[in-house]
Amino acid sequence: MLPGYTPAATGGMQAEATMKVVAEVLAERGRQVAIGHTPARDDVYVDAELARGSAAYALNASRSTAAPLFWPWPGHTWQPAEARRDLIRSVALAIAEIERLDRAAAATVTA
Repeated sequence: MLPGYTPAATGGMQAEATMKVVAEVLAERGRQVAIGHTPARDDVYVDAELARGSAAYALNASRSTAAPLFWPWPGHTWQPAEARRDLIRSVALAIAEIERLDRAAAATVTA
């Protein structure tokens, strides 16, 4: 179970559905790392590229035609899918950015 998450507040069925989605997001993040998008590589992106990539996928899920404009990497790497898949990717990229920010903050504190 996730800290601070109370299944009773949403009901048992909803809690199971939420945990399934969380598992999918974490699996996507694992897939990203497995293909080389490691924390060390993420640390190179200091201009909010991970956040912009996350935003691009989220916008694409909303059928926004502006989504590709936010994609921070070469155009051939933009691979949108159906809305649900794009949202899973969006959240995984957001997690990568949050983790990168945390590592940068920790490095600043210890420096």
